[in-house]
Amino acid sequence: MKYIFMIFLLSTMIACTSLEKDKSKTQIKYMPTQITIESGDKFSRIKWNLQNKNNIEKIELFRNLEYASNKYYKLKELPFDYDFTDVQQPTFAKLKYYFKITYKDGIQKKSDTFDVIGKHNSVILDNGLGIELEVILPKNYNTNKEKKYPVVYLLDGMDNFELNMSEDELMFDEMIELNKDKLSDMIVIGIESPVDRYRRFLPYKDVKNAGVANPGGVEYSKFIAEKVIPYVDKKYRTIKRADGRTIYVVSHGGLLSNYIGETYPKLFKNSASLSPAFYVGDFAEIEKIKNNKKTDKKVYIFTGTNEWQMNGRMAVKAYENIGYKYGKDIIYYEGNDEYHHVDSWRKIEMDPLLFFENGTDDNGEFRIEIERIYGFGVEPRPYGTPESYKPGRVTTIINPVFTTKRGIQYSLMDLAKYEVIDKENGKINKYGEFKFLNNLPCRVKVTYSNVEKIVEVLPYKKTKIIKNTSIKIDSLNWNINNGKIILNWKLNRYESSNRIEVWAKQREKDKFKYIGYQPAYLEKFDTKLDFDKKYELKIRLIGENEKVIEEKIIK
Repeated sequence: MKYIFMIFLLSTMIACTSLEKDKSKTQIKYMPTQITIESGDKFSRIKWNLQNKNNIEKIELFRNLEYASNKYYKLKELPFDYDFTDVQQPTFAKLKYYFKITYKDGIQKKSDTFDVIGKHNSVILDNGLGIELEVILPKNYNTNKEKKYPVVYLLDGMDNFELNMSEDELMFDEMIELNKDKLSDMIVIGIESPVDRYRRFLPYKDVKNAGVANPGGVEYSKFIAEKVIPYVDKKYRTIKRADGRTIYVVSHGGLLSNYIGETYPKLFKNSASLSPAFYVGDFAEIEKIKNNKKTDKKVYIFTGTNEWQMNGRMAVKAYENIGYKYGKDIIYYEGNDEYHHVDSWRKIEMDPLLFFENGTDDNGEFRIEIERIYGFGVEPRPYGTPESYKPGRVTTIINPVFTTKRGIQYSLMDLAKYEVIDKENGKINKYGEFKFLNNLPCRVKVTYSNVEKIVEVLPYKKTKIIKNTSIKIDSLNWNINNGKIILNWKLNRYESSNRIEVWAKQREKDKFKYIGYQPAYLEKFDTKLDFDKKYELKIRLIGENEKVIEEKIIK
């Protein structure tokens, strides 16, 4: 009897094991098989095959928040009998997906992850950095097999082609298409942002951010020069000379763009820097310009007057001092009331390419902008700051802006002539930088290309801070996930000098660390922190004269 029971028990175990194996095999074959992707310009179609559909209750499709992220969210839920779905997939967005199948018996199965990439050409270079290149080829590239093309190297490439899940990116490829009648055919190489973008884009140590003890900009520039360019020149029909290459970047990348142009003049003839962070390393890039010799390259620089760093003029003067001719070798556009933001960059993003290809001419007209440059007092700020831009200072600038027939905008700087009419009331230098001698209005005559215009400059009147007390933060929403902060706010009203500052700390005993700011009118701020778990945020509404109007603590 004992042996019979043991045999029965053993037989039952074997049977159960067999059933489990069979069940496992059955469930596995229910999972999507033969997943295929049809990539399009705006949407991609995901197709799959499912067996025994009647046993399935629902199909869920998940997508990660950003490429290389392990955070996924449910994109959509599909009926059990579906075998395809369309997903909005911008041309150069690259995201991971997976299916989760729920069966009627309650069992859930998850598929392996798979990539969906918009219609594009790409390659991942084996360089240890995991950098991917995104490629836009001219439409006639395969038609004329003998033609060679100039190349634009665009750092932050994947962020700057069409829309990457938001409207906070440049749409470089679409802008090229819109300006195809003004520009020659070109190859655009988008170099994917490295994971440690901030460090990789710094060729100098940033004293403001002591945590970046090992800037990687020199190494990253070398990688572009020694790995990316040779690869592109070998694979595509390119003009293999400096005059066939342009480097183009914004913000800290704008600093790196200028650095690459200065360091590798035999590789790049053209460099475009939008909102460059020239202050890094106590203005080390400005010193590099001063110590270099003139080459035949062209330089384009843009800065908005509402940015917290105004060093474009410093770079222009440094270039002129070593022999570059303004208006021919270099142009600079100082955007009045423009910000360190994609909305400002989009307005002029094709101007550098138009300038590099055909230069400037006198076919156009100029307008005069009267600018007020406010010194921001963000602490800590140990690096040097030009005297005219120190906290508390307000600099008045007469900025004649010339617009060519082809649409290029640039500040005339010392190409224009400035004459103070009311000489007892003010004085002005050759760059249009104005200084009041008393508290009275002053007329200034501006002349360019035999055209004269007269403007009246009014004294800057400091307003009492009490005027700002009616400005309040009506609402403040935030989301912190995986080290990323997303803030949204609403103000009851705005003034041009208002901005929102964000400070953070991890522990109670820590001091708040300055994270960054955004102009108040943008109503959004997002960034990544180098903290891990808990945060305490300090949100400041800053008004005129650097006064804190309101402060909120978020735990």
